[in-house]
Amino acid sequence: MASDLMQILTGAGLAGATGHRAFLPPLLLGLAHRMEFFHLSEKFDWLGDPKVIAILGVLLIVEYVAEKNPDAPEIVNLALKLPKAVSGFLVAAAATGTVDENLALLTTSGLFGSGISLGVDKLRADVKHAVQEPLSDATHGASDKAMGLAEPAWSGFLAVMAWVVPIVAILGIGALIGVWFARRRFESSSRLACPKCGHRCLPAARVCPGCKLDLPVPGAAATLAPSAPSAVATPSASRPAPPPPDVPSV
Repeated sequence: MASDLMQILTGAGLAGATGHRAFLPPLLLGLAHRMEFFHLSEKFDWLGDPKVIAILGVLLIVEYVAEKNPDAPEIVNLALKLPKAVSGFLVAAAATGTVDENLALLTTSGLFGSGISLGVDKLRADVKHAVQEPLSDATHGASDKAMGLAEPAWSGFLAVMAWVVPIVAILGIGALIGVWFARRRFESSSRLACPKCGHRCLPAARVCPGCKLDLPVPGAAATLAPSAPSAVATPSASRPAPPPPDVPSV
C-alpha cells in the first residue's frame, strides 16, 4: 500500500514537472531508467531506448527555443498544451509501475497526470506573466532571460525529486499553487469599482467588462483639465497705487 502511494506521488510530481517543460521529465525518466536509477514497468521501458531519448532531446531544444520567442508567447503556450497533456499522461502512467497492471488503472493514472500537467501549466503561466510584466521593462529584458533559464531548471528539479523524494516535488507544486492564490488575492484587493455598475475592474482596465463603460484613464483628468485662476488676490494688486510725486515748478 505504501509502495503504491509513493508511485502515485512520483507520477504526480513528474506530471507537475511537465507543466513547466513538456519533454524534459520524460527525457530524464528515460535516462534514469537506462542508468538504473529508476525502474519503469515493461509497458514503458521503451522510454529508455537511445532513439527515444535522442528524439526527446531534440524536442526539448525546440521547446526551449520556442519559449524564448517574445513575439508570439500566447501561440507558443497554446501549441504546447497538447504535448504537455500527452507528456503528463505518459510520465504519470509510466511511473505508477505495478499500479498500471490493467488498462483501467493505466488510463486513470494517465488522465490524472494530464490534468495535473495542464493545471500546473495554467498556474505557471499566470504567475510568470504577473512576475515578468513589471520586471521586464525595469531590467531591460534581463528578467526574461533569467526566467528562461530558471524554468527548465525548476522542471528538472521537480522531475528528479519526483523519483528521489516524491514529497518534495509535491511540496514544490504546492508552493506554486500558494503563489498563484496570493497573486489572485493581491489582484482582487487592488481592483477598482466601475462608477456605473459597481463591477470591480482591474486597475489597468479601460472598459468595464460588466456594462462596457469606457473607464477613465488614471491621471487623465488632472492632465487635461485647465488650471483654474487663483481666487486670492496678491497684496500688491489689492493696494491702491501711490500718487505721483509733486514736481516743483520752475
